[in-house]
Amino acid sequence: MKNKSYKIIQKLLFLSILVTISIAPIINNVANAANNNILNPSVEESSGSLPTYWRQNKWGINNAMFSYPVEGTNGSNSKAIQVKITRYPKFNILHLGGDAKWYFDLVSVTPGQKYVFSDKYKSTIKTFVVAELHSAKGVSYLDIGNANASSNWQTFSAGFTVPSNVTSLTIFHLINAVGTLTTDEYSLVNQITATNPIPTTTSINPNSKTAGSTGFDITVNGTNFISTSVVNFNGSGRSTAFNSATQLTATIPATDLVNPGSYNITITNPSPGGGTSNAISFTITPVIPPPPPPPLGIIPNPSLEDQTGTLPTYWHQGQWGTNTAIFTYPVEGTSGSTSKAIKVEITTYPTTDLTVGGDAKWYFDLVSVTPEQYYVFKDAYKSTTATHVVVEFHNANGTLSYQEIGVPAPSSNWQTFSAGFTVPSNVTSLTIFHLINAVGTLTTDEYSLVASTNPNAFSKGLVTLSFDDGWKSIYDNGIPILNASGIKSTQYIITQANPADGYMTTSQLYDLANQGHEITAHTRNHLDLTKLSSADLQSEVNGSKTDLQNLGFSPVNNLAYPYGQYNNTVEQSLKDAGFLAGRTVNFGFNDKATNNYELKGTAVTKGGVCNSESVPVITLNDVKGWVDTAVSSKTWLILVFHQIDTDNANCYGITPTLLQGIVDYLKTVNVNVVTVDQGLNQKINP
Repeated sequence: MKNKSYKIIQKLLFLSILVTISIAPIINNVANAANNNILNPSVEESSGSLPTYWRQNKWGINNAMFSYPVEGTNGSNSKAIQVKITRYPKFNILHLGGDAKWYFDLVSVTPGQKYVFSDKYKSTIKTFVVAELHSAKGVSYLDIGNANASSNWQTFSAGFTVPSNVTSLTIFHLINAVGTLTTDEYSLVNQITATNPIPTTTSINPNSKTAGSTGFDITVNGTNFISTSVVNFNGSGRSTAFNSATQLTATIPATDLVNPGSYNITITNPSPGGGTSNAISFTITPVIPPPPPPPLGIIPNPSLEDQTGTLPTYWHQGQWGTNTAIFTYPVEGTSGSTSKAIKVEITTYPTTDLTVGGDAKWYFDLVSVTPEQYYVFKDAYKSTTATHVVVEFHNANGTLSYQEIGVPAPSSNWQTFSAGFTVPSNVTSLTIFHLINAVGTLTTDEYSLVASTNPNAFSKGLVTLSFDDGWKSIYDNGIPILNASGIKSTQYIITQANPADGYMTTSQLYDLANQGHEITAHTRNHLDLTKLSSADLQSEVNGSKTDLQNLGFSPVNNLAYPYGQYNNTVEQSLKDAGFLAGRTVNFGFNDKATNNYELKGTAVTKGGVCNSESVPVITLNDVKGWVDTAVSSKTWLILVFHQIDTDNANCYGITPTLLQGIVDYLKTVNVNVVTVDQGLNQKINP
């Protein structure tokens, strides 16, 4: 899937965004045996393809491979985690090479306390251990040591003191050069010796209450209570009236009593060595005030009026690449000097390579969303250059995916950008980047994200199986699978490709057309259309249409962009040539409002590293999830395939077995399988 546009949005955004945002949003408060704060510290438990409570992260222009499980410290009976960097820039003056690492979910820590971290490791090079510290002010980092190369299992151990404002952290044992790092047996222990035992609770009096206007007192009976114990009522710490080591009294204010039902109460003894008791329940029947009006969407602080330090509350800055970016807050908002907005300006940007130039953006905290739900995103903006709006999806398995939902045009006055999208079936949360990736200025305000009903949905979900380039392996290994199930495909053909190089012959294309498969254009020579002269662009676009029509193929209504590369000039060339549509390799789902010349195409690939590009591994479950989303949201999913073979070195292809699994699943769901031309007919002529 030779696609630079896909790299910019789906791969390279990923490289540095995770350096800026909180990459481990789940905080684990439950410690393991022996006061180890890390859950699943020996990585023996797994959830899908990952160890439970563990994640992967890689940024920069290195090529990294993550493996789990591998043999652990106890041999073949135990599991460990491994990360390998196979390619890293020789000169890393700008620190663009980045790093790669496994890391555990955020754990709560006590500010000012000393902790000891240790793990077992083997590595072919020197590696580094860094703590990522989370506080109300944001994220910071603390180097806590490095580990020399070792071919045998070694123990790394280092102590550090948690800064006063830090409440949670995770730790990276990372690799930032070509080599391999294997780790196991993690530990994070508070070094303070326990003197305040964990309290126990046995009963509460009264155990039910009808709320009044002033709240009420409760008495908790148990053991090991001390004068500084804290009653935690439904998540809020309350001071206590000390009675004895076996009884505490606390006042529950009326402001807490807003919902009926069962409320949990726990007792916490402070450090050193303190802990939290098991929760007991208390039932209340409150007087419920009228509910507040619903908020405008789910984005926190959407108008950017609330401020924490120098940043808008719940908002962050993100920048990667070799551009020079300036972030400004507050600036004048849509309501003039009485309101606030955010601005990002890029003052220098390389003109030759977007994959190194990067981008800059403001973005809001992750928000929870409903899988397969349609949402509408809006914001107000002013810009001196074209900008991009990209959704970052956080999947249930800890991976990320991206979907571009719009390219707002420059405007010197406030304009409203609005676009809808459907959340894929495996996504649990997201954030959205309105980004800039060229020299210029972007100012934004008045954000909104609301669940809605898609007014542009089809009457039924659609799925298309499209194949790029015209490889002979498609004819030999893919078409028999499709024909056996009565499924018709769209074949995008490079019209001047040489069959001697592994492409179909003209007679094989005739055979496909006679079987009902769509034959359409993928240009003459598979060149990047955005880099061609006007004459060469016309030759590639018009010429490919003419080549196919001269062979008798009709209609030739749509074209797939080589490498997924297109711009306004390329789109206009398709219109001038009489094409009705252009297909990209941008992840996502199409509806009736999708720009016909920017049809989203979702690539299915074996994965690996090809041509120095990391290509994602797509599984049958991934495709099933996409199909399910198309069915439930009544949208159009266009799948993109290349070679159909068993060559593991061919990252962009897939195996016949995976294609058979996809075809079998399509037969079990209520979806219409159509060619691109048939989908266009439903889109244009509903």
